[in-house]
Amino acid sequence: MDGGAADPPTRSPRWRWAELCYWQREGGRPGEVDYLVEVGAQVVPVELKAGAAGGMKSLHEFMHDSLLELAVRCDTNSPSVRNVKVKTTQGHPVSYRLVNVPHYLVWNLRRILVE
Repeated sequence: MDGGAADPPTRSPRWRWAELCYWQREGGRPGEVDYLVEVGAQVVPVELKAGAAGGMKSLHEFMHDSLLELAVRCDTNSPSVRNVKVKTTQGHPVSYRLVNVPHYLVWNLRRILVE
């Protein structure tokens, strides 16, 4: 081919493969966060729930320990953003911004978090 419109773009790939990570507490207290994703220079924890309900104790613990300000919950609820102010199971206050993303929008998560 001669570099025309039919050639695949190679200068700036739309997709970049990234390693999926998760967090699991060590020691006596159980806890885990389903995924950790990188958005720009920021690490964002992602909790994945099968339905509309479900506790987030581990996420609260992680947010307290990490001092991060943003987290994501993927479930069957409508999209929303809210400020969370709770106490962990150990009684430590924690506050952060929670972005709720329905399952059908997870493919667009990076764009949602950047905008």
